[in-house]
Amino acid sequence: MSVSEFLLISAWGMVVGGDLTMPQVGFSRPIVAAPIAGLILGDVQAGLVIGVVLELFALDVLPVGASKYPDYGVGSLAGVVALANAPVILGLGLASFVGLTVAYASGKAVHLVRIANTADVVACAEQLDMGDPGTVSRLQFRGWFRDATRGVMTTAAGAGLAIVARTVIHPSARMALMSSMVAIGAGVAASAGGAVNVAGRTPGVRMYLIGVAVALLWVVLI
Repeated sequence: MSVSEFLLISAWGMVVGGDLTMPQVGFSRPIVAAPIAGLILGDVQAGLVIGVVLELFALDVLPVGASKYPDYGVGSLAGVVALANAPVILGLGLASFVGLTVAYASGKAVHLVRIANTADVVACAEQLDMGDPGTVSRLQFRGWFRDATRGVMTTAAGAGLAIVARTVIHPSARMALMSSMVAIGAGVAASAGGAVNVAGRTPGVRMYLIGVAVALLWVVLI
């Protein structure tokens, strides 16, 4: 990875991380974040594959209220760095592991950002009680800035981890293939469990499972 690519990936991580706060248009979804990271690194296929796999895990997340969840968007960027310009099937297991590790670490950082945001709101309670719109705008901006900063820092750290993992870990072809299938299977299990918990036994679940089967077939055949 060149320095310019590293900087571009980190900058994209800032956008992906900030999207959890504003504008929440979907940049933080792995299926969106990862292919753009692949485009930056010159391997869109790797981005699409990691995007699909981590999106399966992300489908189990309900980002409402104060729920805690991994940041799969930022994690997918690290996964793309680990997989880019490498054989997809042989590198998918390692890339998924790196991506999930970064996703969970970044999820912990999300909790720290929420604590900072809460403290900021408490400190501005008097102005908020007075209905000062400027205070509301500043709180929103600072909240976004904290998430964006978290995004760029965790993306940069995740990219570094991915580079080290690619350099140090060289699994056999058999082990790499097995780990890739485990990553895909775990993603399907996570997303299926989430779909059943949310939707119950409805026709929509059957359509979802058909969609997952088609996606997996596409991943294996490309």
